[in-house]
Amino acid sequence: MSFYKLFLIAFILIIETGILSASNPSIDSLMNELEISKSDSDRAEVLIQLAKATYYDEPKRGLAFAEEALSLSEKLDDLKLKAESKYCISYAQYGLGDYELSKASAESSANIGKQMGEDILVIDSYLMIGRACYVTGEVDSAEIYFQDSWDLGEKVGYKKGMGQAAIGLGDIAEGQGENDKAMDLYQQAIQIFIETGNKEGQMLATNKIAIIYEYKGELEVALAKYLEFLRLAEELENWRAVGAAYTNIASLYHIQKNYDKSLEYAQNAMEYYQKIDNQRGIAFIYHDVGNTLKAQRKLDEALESFQKALKIRIAQNDKRGQSFTYFAMAWNYKHQGDVKTARANMRKSLALREEIGYKSGIHACQRALAKWNMEEKNYATAYPYLQKSYEWNIEKGSAEGIWESLELLVDYYEATGDLKNAFSYQKLAIAAKDSLFNSDQNKQFAEMQTLYETEKKDKEILQQEKDILELEKQQQRISRQRNLTIGGTFLFGLLGFIGYRFNKVRKDRNDKRAFAEALIYTQEEERKRIARDLHDGIGQSLLLIKKQMESTQQSTIENRELISETLEEVRSISRDLHPIQLEKFGLTAVIDETVAKIEHNSDVFVTSEIDNIDGLFSPRSEINIFRTIQEAVSNILKHADATAVKLTATSSGEEVLIKIQDNGIGFNLDLQKAISNSLGLRTMNERIKSIGGKLTISKGKPRGTVVDIKVPIESEKKK
Repeated sequence: MSFYKLFLIAFILIIETGILSASNPSIDSLMNELEISKSDSDRAEVLIQLAKATYYDEPKRGLAFAEEALSLSEKLDDLKLKAESKYCISYAQYGLGDYELSKASAESSANIGKQMGEDILVIDSYLMIGRACYVTGEVDSAEIYFQDSWDLGEKVGYKKGMGQAAIGLGDIAEGQGENDKAMDLYQQAIQIFIETGNKEGQMLATNKIAIIYEYKGELEVALAKYLEFLRLAEELENWRAVGAAYTNIASLYHIQKNYDKSLEYAQNAMEYYQKIDNQRGIAFIYHDVGNTLKAQRKLDEALESFQKALKIRIAQNDKRGQSFTYFAMAWNYKHQGDVKTARANMRKSLALREEIGYKSGIHACQRALAKWNMEEKNYATAYPYLQKSYEWNIEKGSAEGIWESLELLVDYYEATGDLKNAFSYQKLAIAAKDSLFNSDQNKQFAEMQTLYETEKKDKEILQQEKDILELEKQQQRISRQRNLTIGGTFLFGLLGFIGYRFNKVRKDRNDKRAFAEALIYTQEEERKRIARDLHDGIGQSLLLIKKQMESTQQSTIENRELISETLEEVRSISRDLHPIQLEKFGLTAVIDETVAKIEHNSDVFVTSEIDNIDGLFSPRSEINIFRTIQEAVSNILKHADATAVKLTATSSGEEVLIKIQDNGIGFNLDLQKAISNSLGLRTMNERIKSIGGKLTISKGKPRGTVVDIKVPIESEKKK
């Protein structure tokens, strides 16, 4: 088995937490909810939801939300909120590569969970500790936490926790070379996730199973599983998992020595990782690309890519990742002829793997040292490593590893002159190579990849057809535009002239309306002045004469009555010119008085339903409304020959609706012609338009006339 794939299982464990726990609540809606949350308890709960929504793809942001939630939970002394905040902090710290801090936070969360009897929280915390321990090389501790998670999950019926624990235990078994045990655990996990409808868990377990098939050299099965993994990831819009799928497919092409395709898929993965700022994924792709460039003997470019990966892994304290990069750099320096630096890097890799107890990695380092000793003709030193390598790969069932070990043993026996064993091992090596790279397998591999690419291309073709249709339409538009350029210019000029005339007509109309409004206002002011003069001048004089005559014995009764009638007429003229009651008592009272006056002075039967509409309009608007009603009533009395009139005034909150209806003779001529020829009706219309209202005059059914007045209530008067 090549060292290229040894790192993949650790990398997949790193994305595992997010794949299993990722959720997609609307961050915008949660932020809006946070803004309107009043209590500290509500804010803490929303902050925890925000942390869970962001700590996977945006661990820094998730950590900030979780720490704010923790601060509020400590202020509230709420153990449950505190435990959930601690778990979210642990998750975010894991995402940032702070594995020791992540373990400490998860341990605190687990302790609070135990104190409260929250078993599910304890299980989730144990799983987080197990993952962090695995990445930092504490494999025995990781196994304990995963097993405890399984046992407690089985006890309380927490299937999701059991599935995650099975994957963690499977990873440990795989790392120890127990591929069959690992496969059983992954299959167990996927069955749990299918039963519970957990697609994220199915996706991860599928990827794990694909890796095992790849180790065994069953590449067509591995590819089918990777493509299934990719489809699930795209369906769930889990972009980190999509990146991992592209990474895995790139590794298959690397094994097939199709390096251009491998780089193509690695670049696809890099785009997804950079989009979500996944530093672990970015480091893995730098490492992956370095391996491919090294295989193409582009050694300077490869070294540069390895160094970028190493920088990120050192910053994240990822000892397992560092061990892989040092290993790859050692081989790169070896190919460059810098044997001293190559040995130094291989020793760094071996020391890290011994520190974290990574058995497969230790074996890979020893195998490399065996090969180098062979090249330097240190055969006695090389042989033990060669034999252990072969036995290890047989035990693990790695087709690729078996083939590589057999090739090295052939070289050893040829170098030491044992041609019989060299020939025997050569036949085994050829058979192993044929099983790994046979043409049928390559054909199946290509067919499956083509099937997936075809599905993808079909979608692209549909989109391209839409684009072509759009381009054709665009060309037609351009052609029409070219043919109509001259006509368009003429039309533009014509439209400009029409616009100018329209604006002029509109201006003239507005000027006329303004003039009419000013004229009405001036007329009202003049009426007001005349009414005041009649009341204060002539009226007062007549009143004085009346009082003097009443005190004079010679005055006749006829004279006194005449003066009284004259005085009352002056008062009536004054009221008609400017209704003082409007200012004193309001619009509602004046309309009521008009109704009473009609009943008193005529034989017309009047009904009225008048809401209180006082205070809804400015004094100027009230005058215009009253005058319009007054003119409508006057027209009925003078011209309609009506025996009944109905007047209603209602307020809807936004506008006042006034309806004046009679049972008279109506209009004999065309209604619009009658309206345009009547000065009184035109004045009524101008009054209502001047205050933003609308006046409509229509024929009644079966006879008579209906006057509808709609006036919007002025905004500052609305309640």
